Amino acid sequence: MSQQTVVLDLPESLYERVRRQAENANRPVEDVLTESIALLFGEAEPDASVESLQDRTDAELWALVRRRMTWDLEARIDTFSALARTRSLLPDEIQQRDVLIAEVDHYVLMRSAALLLLKQRGNDVDRYLKAVG
Repeated sequence: MSQQTVVLDLPESLYERVRRQAENANRPVEDVLTESIALLFGEAEPDASVESLQDRTDAELWALVRRRMTWDLEARIDTFSALARTRSLLPDEIQQRDVLIAEVDHYVLMRSAALLLLKQRGNDVDRYLKAVG
């Protein structure tokens, strides 16, 4: 994966919050920022585990909870569903569909684990769930 360098001016209060989080997790500030941005923009984290959520801040967990599946992923799943209603899927299509289903399963698992962790930390998860109904 190629990388791009970005110079970013942060307000001091925000930088201090990130720096403290990085220090508490014994990780570089750059890693905390990169992972936070990835969470915000819905980057897939195929190797992310439920256990890795323990090191996330509440803000990072809320970002994960509020993140939605990408339009592309939903559209591809809908395409396979519609196709399966008209004919049997080909082996290659079944494999592609199964990969998509695994992505959705991972998304749901991580989102659920983040909600549980937020609730255990004392966040008002019930109010959020009622609001999104």
